[in-house]
Amino acid sequence: MKNNITKTAILALMAMPIFTSCELDQFPTTAAVDEQIWTDYDDAHKFELGLMAQFRGIATMADFVSDIQVDYYQPGKGYGNRNGETYRWTFDSGEMAGYWSSLYSVISQVNYFLANIERTPIANEEEQKIVEHYKGEAYFIRAFCYFNLAQRYCKDYDPETAADEQGLPIVKVVDIDGRPSRATLEETKQFIDEDLKKADELFQYDEANTIDTWAESDDENAQLKYKYYRQSMDKNVLRAFMSRYYLWTEDYDKAFDSAVELCDGPDFPLASSLEEFAEMWKNDAGTEFIYVPNVNQDERVNYGTYHNFSAVYTNYYGDMFGGGIFMPDFLPSKALLDAYDNADIRKTVFFETVKAVFEISYRLFYATNIVLLNKYPGNPALVKEGENARYSYYNAPKPFRIAEQYLIAAEAAYKMGNEGDAIDYLTMLRDARNAGATPTTLTGDALFKVIQDEWYREFVGEGFRLNCLKRWHLGFTRSGATQNNSIIATDINEIAIKVEPDNKRFVWEIPTNDLETNPNIGNGNWY
Repeated sequence: MKNNITKTAILALMAMPIFTSCELDQFPTTAAVDEQIWTDYDDAHKFELGLMAQFRGIATMADFVSDIQVDYYQPGKGYGNRNGETYRWTFDSGEMAGYWSSLYSVISQVNYFLANIERTPIANEEEQKIVEHYKGEAYFIRAFCYFNLAQRYCKDYDPETAADEQGLPIVKVVDIDGRPSRATLEETKQFIDEDLKKADELFQYDEANTIDTWAESDDENAQLKYKYYRQSMDKNVLRAFMSRYYLWTEDYDKAFDSAVELCDGPDFPLASSLEEFAEMWKNDAGTEFIYVPNVNQDERVNYGTYHNFSAVYTNYYGDMFGGGIFMPDFLPSKALLDAYDNADIRKTVFFETVKAVFEISYRLFYATNIVLLNKYPGNPALVKEGENARYSYYNAPKPFRIAEQYLIAAEAAYKMGNEGDAIDYLTMLRDARNAGATPTTLTGDALFKVIQDEWYREFVGEGFRLNCLKRWHLGFTRSGATQNNSIIATDINEIAIKVEPDNKRFVWEIPTNDLETNPNIGNGNWY
């Protein structure tokens, strides 16, 4: 009985939320505990489920914060300075510490998993194949963590200078006393390379969900689920990540080839109608998704921040507009809304006009017919009994989808001097989103600006913008134009802030706790 309790406790820990984890501390382990929990093949499966739950938690973890940092939104009068330092570009290491902590926590879990999975008893070739795939997933997740950490806590990768720039502390094994120093950015890149190579060697599946038994079913509904819910990692997911990674490392040939293989293949067609596109975002189902982490009513992600709907004030104000009220901290700027043509299906699907928005600070402010980001409208299948299906806003994260690959192909082709392919892949995406759009005939810098604008429109609410600006070595200027001045905190002069590309806060600072407890890291990024 004691062994079973210990096993259950450790396995449960693997699946716990990781957003408040400690910094570089490793997953605690002793020989006694290991002997109790790595006793059969089922343990490996349970730990793999834990790792995948961890990945779901970090897949889009910093999207809201990083988008607040750039030029999408404006603060409402009742925002109470929540994320205010981030919005004003006055934040310190404390505001961004959770991302560092969480990703290093997942790295710790991966290291523990890889250190022990070889001890898993294997009964047959099929179990061996699946265990090899689990190992590939672990290397993939570790590479994903280091890549995202490098994007946020290191300078942009430049092949000519990376050997002289600071990278990340590389943690490869479980060592609770380890105090790693920072590798160079080039060494960090090489470590990610190694993990991606191992993942490629170990991944056993070329198509999504082949390890799920329902994928082999003759049942039509099961086959539809197989087609639309791509919830198991396969080589397509790896390929999608590698094209993103190659764009960051300026290996444009590889980025283009990897992206084009996905774009030109038959598995991930772009949505062919507004209805199909809307279905993607509401029900988390569509052919454009390369990978969607598994979610259910007990394991789900809430995106209600974009609406901040509340029924609490129904008796006070809700009756005026038929129910509870919307009180978002940040609202889409007029410049963001004006970036979309009226025929663009993204303008219809990504945004929602609500009857009224309330901003409650020292007194009540409200305005009618305000547009909110509605990219995550809530999947009805994730709503529990008794919850408000209209205002729950639970959706699955969507870390890899085909639209990104079209833009990677366009940008990589442009960087290689192949403007013809750049225009072709850009046009294919634009046609799918806005059938009436005139194909661009621009060249040079003007063509690149069109590609950049398409990144801006396509990935609002997904955390790409900060990384894009950093990759392009561009700053930005926020427009002061608002949807309605009466509910926007116009007294904050940073609404129209101009951020230069050399602003130090494009690189997030390493958490103070790590700098103080691990002197081997050296000085932080801002010194």
